[in-house]
Amino acid sequence: MAEGIVSYVDNDVSPAQLSLEFRVFLVSAQTGKHTQESRTLQFWFTSSTSDTENATVAQEFFRELVSPQDFPRDYVGFIKKVMKLLQHGFKGIRKVEVTLTQLEESQVPPPTRPYNFFFFSYGEANKKLQGHILSQKRKSENNGSSTR
Repeated sequence: MAEGIVSYVDNDVSPAQLSLEFRVFLVSAQTGKHTQESRTLQFWFTSSTSDTENATVAQEFFRELVSPQDFPRDYVGFIKKVMKLLQHGFKGIRKVEVTLTQLEESQVPPPTRPYNFFFFSYGEANKKLQGHILSQKRKSENNGSSTR
């Protein structure tokens, strides 16, 4: 199992306020083998934003990061996109730490349907975040059922 952490050095030792994890499948051009990788984003926010605002900002950041139209195809592209998003428009985010962990290698191709994405949070934000995500999910489900 390989693991990589990309972050800058600072003196902030406080725990992340919000953490988000998703998985991707990598394909080796040499062997054709598929490797599942977990990617975790840990967020620290400015003190002037609420827990609900933080959850919304992290969700928007994530949506833009994994947008299918321009999803980064390699590690350099992924890190560059994280940095670019931080430079342009996500003012409430103070710091993001990215952890990449390879999970398993397989000859079997990845599923054609995407996996669900998971939000995790720490500290006092947990209850508010869960409520916010649940309300967003219900809103999304209601919008989906009204278009059928």
